[in-house]
Amino acid sequence: MNHTRLAPLLAILIALAACADETLDVGAAGADATNNGQSTNNGQSSNNGQPSNNGQPSNNGQPSNNGQPSNNGAIDAGDPTPDTGLPTEDTANNNGASPDVPDDMAGAYEGEVSGEWCGNITVTGNLEVPAGQSLNLCPGTTVQLPAGTMFTVAGTLNAHGTANQRIAIRGGFEFIRVSGTLNADFVDLSGGNLCLWSRPGGAMNVNDATIDCRTPLKIDNGGTFNRTRITGSSSIYIEGGVLAMTDVDLSLSGADGPDCLKWNSGGATLDHVRIHDCHCPLHFGRTNSPVTVTNSVFDNAAYPAMIAGTNATFTANHFVRGDSHILDIGGQIQANVAGNWWQGQAPNISTTNPAQFTGTNDFRTDPVPGVGPRN
Repeated sequence: MNHTRLAPLLAILIALAACADETLDVGAAGADATNNGQSTNNGQSSNNGQPSNNGQPSNNGQPSNNGQPSNNGAIDAGDPTPDTGLPTEDTANNNGASPDVPDDMAGAYEGEVSGEWCGNITVTGNLEVPAGQSLNLCPGTTVQLPAGTMFTVAGTLNAHGTANQRIAIRGGFEFIRVSGTLNADFVDLSGGNLCLWSRPGGAMNVNDATIDCRTPLKIDNGGTFNRTRITGSSSIYIEGGVLAMTDVDLSLSGADGPDCLKWNSGGATLDHVRIHDCHCPLHFGRTNSPVTVTNSVFDNAAYPAMIAGTNATFTANHFVRGDSHILDIGGQIQANVAGNWWQGQAPNISTTNPAQFTGTNDFRTDPVPGVGPRN
């Protein structure tokens, strides 16, 4: 073989190889200079400036799966998008899962409120529905009121639940004060110091509810309650307006506890109620509107009724005595007591002026059918 001819050929091959190496190095450097100084992956741009993983494209900084982009709702590394500052679908929906309670309303509430609340509502401070505005609670809504919260309704609060989707308002709140309008159906109120307080000018219409607070109610301007269960441990004071109750069960903390209902003004229309487990279910200190009580039961009490300064009619009721059926506590009484059941005997009325009570000889010897709440 002629080695003299091979030598030039070998030199040419060595030179070409050196040029190829230099070209590759320059190409890599050029790629580094692009893409904001980030290393490429087989000539592809990285995702969000993160290095590639073993030569595979990254996915939001996570390694890919066998060279394929991952699929948790993220965008492929080769398809960068501008940063909008908004949460991604992953973060908004817990990596694609549905939220635990889809109908919860975001945020916490305090101050002036109106509009519509649905789902589980978090309250962080005092609330007010301003005059001329309304707040509507969807069926099934739960409102948690923290300790000491004062909730003022100067406008309108509509809480219309259903038999299958009751509304719950609970917590250690101070009071719900109504100087506007409250319309409530199938609502459960519990845990507060004072559940509902009707102020002058206010109107409360409550149906199919439960009310359980230390003081269930304070009535300064009347209120209407139908098919409602009321419990607590402190007397309910009526300072004005007419308290209307139908098919209501009311009890406090026992015969040795406080009086259930105490009137210092206003009046009453009570029908098919049962008021029990308190010292005195009906305590009329003074009223300035008529009192009518029918088809009701007053029991497990020291005195079913105590009365002064009142014009009242009692018909078709059951009075189950402790010490006496009715106690005169101050005179100035006009009371018709005909047609009631006094445990099968004439009423035992403790008074120094029997003439204030008419119909005492017209009493039932058998119980009245269908008395008390019908629900």
